[in-house]
Amino acid sequence: MRSLKTFRLVCVMGWFAAIVVLSLLPPSTAQLQFFHLSALDKLLHAVAYGGGAALLYWAVGVPGFWRRLGVMVVVPLILGGVLELVQPLVGRLCSAGDMLANGAGVATVAGAICFSRLLSMRRVDAQRV
Repeated sequence: MRSLKTFRLVCVMGWFAAIVVLSLLPPSTAQLQFFHLSALDKLLHAVAYGGGAALLYWAVGVPGFWRRLGVMVVVPLILGGVLELVQPLVGRLCSAGDMLANGAGVATVAGAICFSRLLSMRRVDAQRV
């Protein structure tokens, strides 16, 4: 049981470490031309932070649905905000659009988890009747 918890935490930490490294790498000219104000860049932000949020929800053993959901939402948003503010130090742009894309990814996963919970609660209520 302990090894499963360790595995889950390693997965989450690896995912977020990759986000930190990729966010703080100095941009190449090709990256600037390809990703500058690109919809693909925003999609990648949403997927990266949404995926991290989903992994965090899966890995964190915080008791209670709403507490666990809160951790899943707050941690990626704080990390994304801090990284956006630090990026100018490595020659990248601080982008409000990136922050919004990060939030959209996290919100999408949070909404899907809440919807899934609502459906499972309805199934349980329907079985009681």
